[in-house]
Amino acid sequence: MTIHDLGSSQRAARAALFTSEADQVSPSRGRHTASDNRNDDGQINDDLERRCAKLLAQLQKLCPGLLPTGPVPAGEVLDPIEVRNDDLHELILAAVGVTDRRRRNQVVWEQAGSELLVHLAETRVRVVKGLVIVGITIETNETGVVEVTVPFAVGRPGRLAGMIVSTEPKPRGPALIIDRWGDALIAAAWQAVLDVIGTLTARAGVDEQGTPLLPGAVVAHDGRLTVVAQAPQVFERSRR
Repeated sequence: MTIHDLGSSQRAARAALFTSEADQVSPSRGRHTASDNRNDDGQINDDLERRCAKLLAQLQKLCPGLLPTGPVPAGEVLDPIEVRNDDLHELILAAVGVTDRRRRNQVVWEQAGSELLVHLAETRVRVVKGLVIVGITIETNETGVVEVTVPFAVGRPGRLAGMIVSTEPKPRGPALIIDRWGDALIAAAWQAVLDVIGTLTARAGVDEQGTPLLPGAVVAHDGRLTVVAQAPQVFERSRR
């Protein structure tokens, strides 16, 4: 199993994988902070921000007092934010750049002379107890259209894990695809999930210095995900 400690450094690869329609891109790696949800041009993903804000407003209406009305003291943890599978799917689509399903919503990845067509609008996510499973639909001349799935083990009821996440060494799919594109597919799938989690917590509130809240824990239930937002600790502030 590959272990990613994302609560402290969020090292998931920020690849230029989900960009505009039918762009040709090469997978790349870099640092990314979930609360600073920006695309490869440095622009904030407005659609994801808007959808997260809308969901949080709906939750606040159903559960008054769920979200703070003022700054959150350092280290304080909020009540869990519950996201149903259907809502998470819509947020994942926004995270990968799907704003209009009537468009082709396709990108081409290039690496060492090979190409992979990614059908962004077909991206799926399923939440079951302890797992967030992301499905990415891709196409090559050799395989045709197939779906590659990436399971992420997160916290589960009765077994919390904070923001420690594990995944299998390779995604599940045709060996021809996985051998060449496996790392990029894992990075892309986790980045989409991380962008959603980070944007939700950032929109949930700020600390006493105006810093957006961070993801503190993720728990997968059957059909829903709960995300815990936390104000940065005092020692974390000095690193920002």
